[in-house]
Amino acid sequence: MLYKNYKYEEELLKLKDELKRLQTLTTSDINKIAIEKAQELILEKEKDYEEKLKELNRYYKLEKDKLIQSYELKISEEKNAQNKIKLENIKKGKNYEYQIKIYYENIGYKVFPNGFVNGKNDKGIDLIAYKNSEIRLIQCKCYTNPPKQYLLRKFIGDCEVFIRNNPSLCDNKIIYKDFITSCNDKDYGVVCYLREYPNEINYQIINYIN
Repeated sequence: MLYKNYKYEEELLKLKDELKRLQTLTTSDINKIAIEKAQELILEKEKDYEEKLKELNRYYKLEKDKLIQSYELKISEEKNAQNKIKLENIKKGKNYEYQIKIYYENIGYKVFPNGFVNGKNDKGIDLIAYKNSEIRLIQCKCYTNPPKQYLLRKFIGDCEVFIRNNPSLCDNKIIYKDFITSCNDKDYGVVCYLREYPNEINYQIINYIN
């Protein structure tokens, strides 16, 4: 004996009724349904588009943030590297000044470390060396590249200002202006200047001892 499947029977009846309903639809009914379906589809697509747009904007924001972080990190690393180089150069310059100080002391001078004591207020004079009636105003340049002519002219000007502002130290003294560099090469402008004014400045090359 077969038993009826009421669930399937019920679903089949519903489908039959739906089929009859669809078969009796007018053109107007069909157009109305089509418009409603189209509107539903449009709303669905608009919603999908907005979600995709939001997702894309979130992606671009994350990528932008990553780029900014990467750029800031690179800038920070470059600044740190530059600061490290700057500090190393400052340290190297101070070591060179000390080396030149010892050099003059070894040949009988008493040396005042003007640059070390006064820092940026040294007025362009790194060391002041004394011996008998002599005073040597000294500028130290621990450079890899040869100093330019304008640095010599500036040093001479700084020396003249120092002499004018310190008469008690400089009056009746033999004053030398010693420009000392660690670079073995000479800039062409410096060569020309020294040739034209041989007694204006004492240009010396003393290699840096690390």
